[in-house]
Amino acid sequence: MLGSLQAGLAFSNASLGGVHALAHSLGGLLNLSHGECNSILLEHLIKLNYDSVPERYNKIAALMGIESSVLDNPEVRQALAAAIANLRKKLNIPDTVHINDVDDHTIISLVENALSDPCMVTNPRPLSKEEVTLVYRRIIDEQRE
Repeated sequence: MLGSLQAGLAFSNASLGGVHALAHSLGGLLNLSHGECNSILLEHLIKLNYDSVPERYNKIAALMGIESSVLDNPEVRQALAAAIANLRKKLNIPDTVHINDVDDHTIISLVENALSDPCMVTNPRPLSKEEVTLVYRRIIDEQRE
């Protein structure tokens, strides 16, 4: 509980960016685990945000053992997203969320909530409705009942 409190104090001053904004919307609207939503979304937001702050992502890649100093930026972006995906898989976290009978209204609500989330203010760049919609469509595995 102390660790959770300290994390909350730390990120309350920094906000958290697009990953958390999309995860807040997804988990809140559909009653899904926030941590799992963040894990599923991370690689997608890295791909969208990388070009806005490549130096930050290159540092993260280097810390993860990726030879970012010998790769060009598109290669680092891909390698970092792949490393995050591999870590997610090792932890048995799926790459999609399973939702029953998703309709366009649900997607529109997810996108609107994410784009108006306070965490979006600190995303490295503004995200469009189309980009956020595409991310949600990529990660939602619709189950028909």
